[in-house]
Amino acid sequence: MADVNSMAVGFTRMLRVSKPINGFIEQVSATIRAAAIIALMLIAGCGVPSVTNVTPERLATGEAPGPAGTQFSAGGEPVAIAITPTGGNLYAANLLDGTISAFAVQSTGGLAAVTGSPFQTGLHPLAICVTGNGRFLYVASSGGQNVSGYAISAGGTLTQAGTPSPAGFSPVGVSADATGSFLYVTSAIDNTLSAFRIDQSAGTLSRIAGSPLTIGNAPVAIAANPIGRYVHVLSAGNSTLTTYLIGAQTGQLTQIGQSQTGFQPSALAIAPSGGFIYTANAGDGTISEFALDQQTGATTPLAGSPVPTGVNPAGIAIDSRGKFAYVADFNSNEIWAYGIGANGTLQVLPGPKTLAAPRPKAIAVAPNRNVLYVSNFDANAVSAYAIGDDGLLQPLFH
Repeated sequence: MADVNSMAVGFTRMLRVSKPINGFIEQVSATIRAAAIIALMLIAGCGVPSVTNVTPERLATGEAPGPAGTQFSAGGEPVAIAITPTGGNLYAANLLDGTISAFAVQSTGGLAAVTGSPFQTGLHPLAICVTGNGRFLYVASSGGQNVSGYAISAGGTLTQAGTPSPAGFSPVGVSADATGSFLYVTSAIDNTLSAFRIDQSAGTLSRIAGSPLTIGNAPVAIAANPIGRYVHVLSAGNSTLTTYLIGAQTGQLTQIGQSQTGFQPSALAIAPSGGFIYTANAGDGTISEFALDQQTGATTPLAGSPVPTGVNPAGIAIDSRGKFAYVADFNSNEIWAYGIGANGTLQVLPGPKTLAAPRPKAIAVAPNRNVLYVSNFDANAVSAYAIGDDGLLQPLFH
């Protein structure tokens, strides 16, 4: 039988054509269904035709703006990006060629490739994260069935830290806790969560007792809460957000709560305060909003949640001030911008949506400047936008 990881990549290619596949997913085996869900997570495609809402007619009439982002070349099919805590470096994981593109962030917000970039990593990397102290970078590779670690030099170059660690049948999500002590990896096909302790000197990983855990139904994304006590996991198969308490000394996880999201969530973002969590739901084109009780870890839907967004939301990010949220719509090649109220609710900012380069996927805001970065799956690039005081996106001049 064909390798399931290859099937997931094959599904990604299949979803570029305008064929509904939700019915097909329901008919195939559980293993193939999980592979298809990974493909859905990759490009947030849920049976919606591969068309764009930003047509030449809309551009001509001013209904849609021209491209605002400045593009910087990355590797083949960048699917994930991560920025160091100081904002000095940005990294993109490239699905097609198994590499990491490494950039130095310039004073203008522009990107310049660092010496030695791109760096080779595992087969089919799908997720990437940088530790809170900025010393190490980790990549989850679905084809390699592992997680690889790298030490980050002062100039942003990468040096592999030890050997890759097995992390489930097809790891698709990775996140380090706020202290940089522990690393967590989700695998969507075998429904596992692997936990590791990070060696603070070398960046090597050692498996935590009891790992891996069996969790959820196709856990496609994971993020550690900035307050340091919790990690949150999205499961596309049963459309849930699950919260785990981190053992302060051991790093072991204890499930403490679960909430229903919109259909087939694909990405999540957490406010800098840790008090609000947002999930982009690829299956129904919505964003679910939650308040987090920082004492108990309970998540409660906000009034009016979920709110509408584009038809295929693939990535979501919040600015470092917690004032604005941005969603990459993979199918319409648009970026939606929202204001965040004091109670955590989202309001679409006025004006037309920002046009993105083909297939915007991952999205992140620089921690120390008002610049938004988006990976463009089909353009093999990372695009940069300046964030105005009103939250609207503007051309980045560099």
